Amino acid sequence: MKTYKQKNLGLFIAFLILAVFSWKFAIQNTLDERSAYKELQNLQKQFNNLPLQLAKLQAEENVYDSILKVTEQGHLNIQKQLLLHLNTYKEQYHYTIVDFQKPHYFEGENKQITRSFVCVIEGDFKSILQLARSLETHPEFGALVHLALERPVIGRRKNKLITATILLQLYS
Repeated sequence: MKTYKQKNLGLFIAFLILAVFSWKFAIQNTLDERSAYKELQNLQKQFNNLPLQLAKLQAEENVYDSILKVTEQGHLNIQKQLLLHLNTYKEQYHYTIVDFQKPHYFEGENKQITRSFVCVIEGDFKSILQLARSLETHPEFGALVHLALERPVIGRRKNKLITATILLQLYS
């Protein structure tokens, strides 16, 4: 027969095994569900703050839009428009833009600011003349002051490409 000491030890081991299984199945699942519940509560708090955050973002957007409008009214807008004009006619007139330099500023005697835009174009003679004509007909880019044509010599081949340096000046 088993003694009471052995029975108590067996019951204690059975209790420990039962406690481990109950922890594994019941208590651990409860703790996992509780942590998921806390995460959902945090998400709900964040969603409750969305209208306030949206209002803040719209206010920031209005501030940035006003700054952008002020910036676009300056020389950068003219430079962007000129580059956009050159890029739109690039496919039609078959030329390439080799260089587009940043604008040069000059202040005259009567405090008049002159902006100069220099770009280098490579293409055939006809396409460069058509581009020059399109720039002359758009007064918002300024006056076409200088057009330098140069035919680079590449070995003994007949080169039909011409490099043109275009100088536009805008008075303000």
